[in-house]
Amino acid sequence: MAEIDRLLERCTDAELAAELNQQGWRSSGNQPFSAWIIYRLRTSHQLPSRTERLRAQGLLNAREIAELVGTKPLLVDYWRQQGLLKGIRLNDKNEYLYERPEPDAIEQIQRRIRVKKPEPLS
Repeated sequence: MAEIDRLLERCTDAELAAELNQQGWRSSGNQPFSAWIIYRLRTSHQLPSRTERLRAQGLLNAREIAELVGTKPLLVDYWRQQGLLKGIRLNDKNEYLYERPEPDAIEQIQRRIRVKKPEPLS
């Protein structure tokens, strides 16, 4: 359990299972680990989830980032892909939590989302 707790700091449940399997660990039933086994062990031993751990570090969800930078939550991942936001993979569903952006990153995002007004027709 100590190894699972340690690995939860940097791995999703599926990544953790793969790493334990690669190291040759087996479950108490002598089965290879799966994300479901990790989930059950984590909850039965009351280990904090990856979400709880990252939130405790101050990471924000897409809605909170969107409010902070003045954009839509659906665009937050786009800004991460553009390198303006630093996201940490939260789970195996490709969801992220985000570090609070620096003021210059917020300014760059806000500059890029301003809609240019069309020029009047003559």
